Amino acid sequence: MTTTHDWDPLPGELAPTPDGGFIDASNPEALNSAAAAVTRSDQPTVQPPPDDEVTLPGGFVDADGRLHTVAKVRELTGADEEMLARFDGNNLGAMISAILDAALLTVGPHDADMSLIRSLLMGDRDAIILGIRRATYGNDIEMEITCPSEDCSAKSDVAIEIDKDIPVKQMEEPEKRTHTLDLRKGRKVTVRHATGGSQEAAFGDGKQKRTAAEMNTSFLMACIVEIDGFPVTEQSVRDMNLADRRKVLTWLGDSQPGPLYGEVKVPCSACKREFPLMLDVADLLRG
Repeated sequence: MTTTHDWDPLPGELAPTPDGGFIDASNPEALNSAAAAVTRSDQPTVQPPPDDEVTLPGGFVDADGRLHTVAKVRELTGADEEMLARFDGNNLGAMISAILDAALLTVGPHDADMSLIRSLLMGDRDAIILGIRRATYGNDIEMEITCPSEDCSAKSDVAIEIDKDIPVKQMEEPEKRTHTLDLRKGRKVTVRHATGGSQEAAFGDGKQKRTAAEMNTSFLMACIVEIDGFPVTEQSVRDMNLADRRKVLTWLGDSQPGPLYGEVKVPCSACKREFPLMLDVADLLRG
């Protein structure tokens, strides 16, 4: 780096520095050092988030209407591992709630109880699971994958960085939680964004396996507020046209914020083709 000035300093002439001191203006090395210090001080310092902090892509709206987007988590322990090993995994939503009940500490100023956990958006819950994974194992995820191409099927070791390689969709209107959709034949439906409670409702109590159609009915009941101005009932959801049900389900999926696992692509070490790396809760917590 070189410096320029509009005057020829006399030997011993002093020049002020940004920190309130003085240097010998006739000394080029001193001037260069001061200029470098100014340049360094102008560079913003970007600090990574703490390992126990998660930024929610949607956020939690409390009873007073305040939006909170920072959650605190802790690492999982052996006691948590024992609890999860005993858990009946037929209800994915309930399993995620159990993990959050163990390791989610706060959302904003609010302690995380089960009521809060079930009210969180599904995408926020996924983001918190990622945060718990990072707090427990670190930022890197290393896995062995099998190429899905029928003419390959080779195994590859892949590694991704949570904070760099997994894109996260942010919610466009985080404080707006209900929306009205136009259906066929002039009908209208008011829906709320899917939450952990909606996810649990879709699976039921886990004692009896449900069909996909039955899960859709329960999920829609949990997310629909009213149809044509009338409160939703199980029968009104069953009476919905299939195209209308599909439209609402599609909107619920497309509008949900959170990690976009389907956009994480990894290359096969053998055939070099890229394919989506579909992560699930078990993958994330396996270490």
